[in-house]
Amino acid sequence: SCNANPVETPDDSQFVIPSATATPAPTPEPTATVEPSATPEPTQAPLEFTTGDKSYFSDALFIGDSRTVGLCEYADLGDATFFCSVGMNSFKIFDEKVDVKGIGTTNLNSLLKSKQFGKVYILLGINELGSDKDIIVEKISAIVDAVKETQPDALIFLQANMHVTAKKNASDKTF
Repeated sequence: SCNANPVETPDDSQFVIPSATATPAPTPEPTATVEPSATPEPTQAPLEFTTGDKSYFSDALFIGDSRTVGLCEYADLGDATFFCSVGMNSFKIFDEKVDVKGIGTTNLNSLLKSKQFGKVYILLGINELGSDKDIIVEKISAIVDAVKETQPDALIFLQANMHVTAKKNASDKTF
């Protein structure tokens, strides 16, 4: 559970956050080019970041596995809400009940319907290693769809697993 008392940090802790005025780069149109080409120069300024304090996370929901439990216990992100547990994965996330600080024991669907979040961070995938990639994509997509349905105005941050080299990928079926 993420209800351990967080480690105290100075009140002036700063976090790097996307600027409210930043405009993300548009999704590029697909091209019919099959040959590799040089990376094009950006046509728009890169996303700008600014600093903010932990109040930035007061409307944030973090959904995840043990890595998210670590954030909950040690990052001191203020009033952020955490739906996380060790071993959490996309296959069982809708069936799992978690003790959420300030709310009690709940499942993800009930939590998503209980209040509106401005930001939802999803970090899953480590516990799915070795499973069929297409099924994992299907399960993660269902989570994102549930968030979009219940949190239509929230920014969704789909966090990624660390990548491995082609050599490691070729030498171990889990990766």
